[in-house]
Amino acid sequence: VSAWALILGAVGILLLPLPWLLSAAFAACFHEACHLMALRLLNGRLMGIRIGGHGAVIRAGELSAPRELICLLAGPVGSLSLLLFARYIPRVAVCALLQSAYNLLPLYPLDGGRALRCIARLTLPPDRADRFCAVAENVCRGAIVICLGYLTVKFGLGMLPVLAGILILLGSRKEILLAKLRL
Repeated sequence: VSAWALILGAVGILLLPLPWLLSAAFAACFHEACHLMALRLLNGRLMGIRIGGHGAVIRAGELSAPRELICLLAGPVGSLSLLLFARYIPRVAVCALLQSAYNLLPLYPLDGGRALRCIARLTLPPDRADRFCAVAENVCRGAIVICLGYLTVKFGLGMLPVLAGILILLGSRKEILLAKLRL
């Protein structure tokens, strides 16, 4: 567990009502449990789990692209399955929906970005796959900037949406740089 995860947890405790905080924590744990269950069912090897400021990162042994894709999509699919229980646990369902929507953005290292890379590498030559993923990520970043700018102007939300967008974009850029350094 990183220091940033602890800081974000403390800020969450101070700012969020306890039922919402517990719902978000349960939805996040369920999401990661679905990843782990898929990894286990596909006989993958768990190398470690790191909980940081951007969420949990599960390190697994080498997987083929189709198996990796199944493991990547298991988390968001599992989270979205919690919507079936929205009548009984509405806060958890809302948190799971928001976490899935965020996780499915085609930004590396989010599940959506990694899944897009797997699909692209399965269907395109490696150089075209990398270019395709880079274009998709840039289009997504542009859409985020436009949407947050619109929200800021339309609803007079001040700098909060802009700050959230900067944090999202900087976080994904940092992870890309770290991934390149590891290679």
